[in-house]
Amino acid sequence: MAVFHDTAWDIDPVSWSQYNRDDMGVPRFVEELRRAGYPVMTFPKDCGVSLVQPRIGGIPLQREETTVATAT
Repeated sequence: MAVFHDTAWDIDPVSWSQYNRDDMGVPRFVEELRRAGYPVMTFPKDCGVSLVQPRIGGIPLQREETTVATAT
């Protein structure tokens, strides 16, 4: 597993606009890996952290959805 940080500058461009540059390579590189078939999961906290499985077509990375039980 590879971990990259600063991968989601575009999630909140207003807050981070002062730091965003056209030549920021990490978000672009992670997107290239995703398009090439590497499973990627991005956590949109702060500027983003992405987990990349280093095998094309590997096990898809997904967040587990939790179900909240409600009383009726």
